[in-house]
Amino acid sequence: MATQTHRIRFPNFLTALLLAAVLPTINACEVLNSKHEHKRSLSDHPLVNQIWDTREQKAVSRATLFQNAANTRYVFIGETHDNESHHFIQRELLNVLLAEGKHPALAMEQFDIEHQSMINHALLTANRSSESIAEAGQFNHKGWNWSLYEPLVATAAQANRPIVALNLSRKSAREIMTQGPEAVLGDTRVAQLALHSTWNSTREDALQKEIVMGHCGHVPTGLLPKLTLAQRARDAFMADALLNVDSTNVVAVVGREHARKDIGAPIYLAMRTPSASILSIGLIEIENERDKASDYFERNIAQRYDFVWFTHPAMREDPCKGFSLPAAPSSGRGK
Repeated sequence: MATQTHRIRFPNFLTALLLAAVLPTINACEVLNSKHEHKRSLSDHPLVNQIWDTREQKAVSRATLFQNAANTRYVFIGETHDNESHHFIQRELLNVLLAEGKHPALAMEQFDIEHQSMINHALLTANRSSESIAEAGQFNHKGWNWSLYEPLVATAAQANRPIVALNLSRKSAREIMTQGPEAVLGDTRVAQLALHSTWNSTREDALQKEIVMGHCGHVPTGLLPKLTLAQRARDAFMADALLNVDSTNVVAVVGREHARKDIGAPIYLAMRTPSASILSIGLIEIENERDKASDYFERNIAQRYDFVWFTHPAMREDPCKGFSLPAAPSSGRGK
């Protein structure tokens, strides 16, 4: 099968850590290796809105996917953060679960876990709104496009459903990246998070590959293991936050790499609660020259996602154009 060359933007958070470590004076930019076609040129693409069951290797209906989600405790839906159609799908899923009488919690990468108590307080107020929740959760308007996430937050707030913060703060992740998890968290907490017991060299190689490709191929070698450690810590804390949710269904809105069953948050969740049902949905942007589902799939696609939903790509500039980083400074230079 053809290898999928389309790459999602790696978290702006992780890019910021990279740039801060190498070029402290440069603003972090979001990067993406992708074909940048205009949405209108793909209006007749045969895969638009097709949903693929990776285990059965066949296309399925929306109803089939939503029924699977309704019968699952933890549903990860992996987005490309700037793609508006991905946010429509997320809201559709949440609304379907609500219409079926489910009581889903909404979990979001876009809120840091340290602000969970303030989000809970905002949700308990009589005049709660999406804006009051964003303020309580200190939503990062520079890092995330609030207009894309506001309708999702509003839906959960109006339905009086929990909103769960999933992200590890930039400060905490940077400390783990530079000092090591044991020094920051302690041995007991590291073991509880299953940070090491889930991991192996195959997963490390796969994650390093994704980080390099997600940053336009420019990652200083010495920083790569630290960046994978920061990403692993984020995934482990996402799983930890989900375990504390008291809802029959949880919809977790995360970047597509976080939703992967082989290297993302689901592996930590599965390790810590083996009996819980977990579903991973990957939202994939179509490309002009790729007309068949198999054109996008590597051989282990079923190990990554249970379902793939093909969407239009977002219209964006090529963030890899002219992007480069110098080698990391030696220990004898700078601070």
